[in-house]
Amino acid sequence: MPQNPSLNTNSSIGSSPSGVLIRRVRCARTRRQSGMTLMEIMVVIFLMGIVMAIGLPSFNSLTHARLRSSSTRLAGAIRYLYNQAALKGLCMRMKFDLKKNSYQVEVSTNGSCLIDDKQDSAHRAKRREEDKKKKDKKKKEAAASGTSIGGWGGQKPISLEVKKAVFQKFNSKLLKSRGLPRGVTFHSIFVSHQKEPYSKTRGPRYAYIHCFPLGHCERAVIYLKDARQTIFSLEVKPLTGRVVVHPKRMELSDRFTNNKKGDDDD
Repeated sequence: MPQNPSLNTNSSIGSSPSGVLIRRVRCARTRRQSGMTLMEIMVVIFLMGIVMAIGLPSFNSLTHARLRSSSTRLAGAIRYLYNQAALKGLCMRMKFDLKKNSYQVEVSTNGSCLIDDKQDSAHRAKRREEDKKKKDKKKKEAAASGTSIGGWGGQKPISLEVKKAVFQKFNSKLLKSRGLPRGVTFHSIFVSHQKEPYSKTRGPRYAYIHCFPLGHCERAVIYLKDARQTIFSLEVKPLTGRVVVHPKRMELSDRFTNNKKGDDDD
């Protein structure tokens, strides 16, 4: 019985020189359809490098601009806080949240300006903050249950404890709560009642700068940084409330770490 010539097409093609050429063309097409060639990958990488080279400087300049504007805004807020405390005769403070990178103004509600100015290390200050949080929680639970400790005939016991300032949030359009912009964070904060700077990873969550009615505030240095680790230092002058912005990391000298020395506003 005669065979169909079409059935032997593949075998005839494979054995002839033209069949070898056809198979090579088919393999090349298959490789081209299955993925990119080395040359194409190199071109893509080159183009990506050009885009990053153009975009990275603009991103860095943007974060640097945010760092500068944040430093100027915070410096103005501290100066305004100093003026408000002196004009209104109030004890006020700037509260910094090192975890959320935000700050807000608080005012004393009981007329007292006595604050805890004991110098603490970062570790001890964090432990004291946690103890105070537990103590305040117990007070709230006792007040909610209507129970009291000690006293006579259900009356509150007489406390011999020195009355310290109690603070609450100060509502003002010019001194409202603010958060640092994206890419800008608190590097650390040093205030004269601290033994060392506090940061997000070292020390308590909150740091405070107090301003008093008689025109005086705590000496402090606030460090802000951006995504490139560029640091700006905000130096708070205690006698005038003036804030000097240094476009670099300011080293803490002896006059800042020793609060018994004279104030310098030069």
